[in-house]
Amino acid sequence: QLTTEQTLTNKTLTSPDITGTVEFDNTITGTRAIFSSDTAPVIKTTSSSTAENMLLIGTDTTASSAPDLVLYRNSGVPSDEDTLGVLEFRGRNDADSGVRSYSGVFSRIIDASEQEGALTFSVNSGANDVNAMAIHNTGTNEPKVIIGNTDPFAIPTDTLDVDGTLNVSSSATFAGQVKVDSTNPIFLLNESDQTANNRLWGFQGQQTLLKIRAYPDDLSSAVDVLTFTRTGNATFPGNVEIDGNLTVDGAIIHGGGSGTAKGGTFVGSVNYTGT
Repeated sequence: QLTTEQTLTNKTLTSPDITGTVEFDNTITGTRAIFSSDTAPVIKTTSSSTAENMLLIGTDTTASSAPDLVLYRNSGVPSDEDTLGVLEFRGRNDADSGVRSYSGVFSRIIDASEQEGALTFSVNSGANDVNAMAIHNTGTNEPKVIIGNTDPFAIPTDTLDVDGTLNVSSSATFAGQVKVDSTNPIFLLNESDQTANNRLWGFQGQQTLLKIRAYPDDLSSAVDVLTFTRTGNATFPGNVEIDGNLTVDGAIIHGGGSGTAKGGTFVGSVNYTGT
């Protein structure tokens, strides 16, 4: 029987049941140690070393996983939107005003009846702690990722959902479709000349039209350059210069305003197969 406070040196404890606070200064060797307490933290380690503060070593030589770190929430009433656990990163700020949380990785229950979960990533800015990204499996072999939605339980509809602006600074290759889904979708092409005088080219889809438009930096206005209709017509609101051949299977309707000659100059051949 151990007293309230006692120092053990080079002792062997067989199946110990420890209650209270125990400080270990060296190595513990044994089959397992079980700690149980209602006071947090149950296990606390402190070290000034920059090496591993906790090291789990597995010596199994098979293909099975080991060592394993398992976080188990033993709840008798698991429910949707429960948080199973968090791997949290804390530190101090430069004002030394206490311990602060900077980021965390959470495990969430999305649907407790289907064993459907999500892994979410949260980041802090000041007192603002928001969800930045979540990884889901919404069905049988249906992994999905959602980025930019601050709701940690928001369910993505596509393999990759981005709520906000997507900036690709290098090349991107798409083997399938690229879909811009909005009530007034615009696909923008931007070239920066490093003089704060960027100009945007945009493809804007409407119910019956597809427009190629020129935009300023702030998208405050637009100039229509070319408009296509679903019936195959194309409209040029300005002048058209053609340095080459032009083949038109249909009618050409042209006109100009006051003082503008009707017609055009072609440095090439013009073939009309319509009227």
